[in-house]
Amino acid sequence: MNALRKNLRPLVCGVLLLLSLFPLLRSVKAQQQSAVESRKVAGLVRLHEMVCKIRLGMSREEVEQLLGKPTYSPTKGQFNYAVDAWDEKGIPFGLVVEYRRLAYREGEVEKYTGKVEEYWVGRIAE
Repeated sequence: MNALRKNLRPLVCGVLLLLSLFPLLRSVKAQQQSAVESRKVAGLVRLHEMVCKIRLGMSREEVEQLLGKPTYSPTKGQFNYAVDAWDEKGIPFGLVVEYRRLAYREGEVEKYTGKVEEYWVGRIAE
């Protein structure tokens, strides 16, 4: 299973970058980019770099060595890393890292593990 994750990782990173850049590339003419638009691109590139460094099972300390301290933590076990990136409505998005195993089924218990259980790119409220 780890070999499969390792082999899929470059593909996932590439797809994430393309999906993140598509709305921006579609709406912005390269020759007319303003300082704000340049910051958006830089934020998306930074986000892509962050995502590609993370692996499931990493400790919080390992993640913080690679990415630095998170921007904030909205709840115990979840940490958000904000970058200069936002969606078309102006809502910021960034990397969300979960260090807890969430309870998805009845009878399961949420558990803080201190290891990366999930991570995703999404909207974050600051």
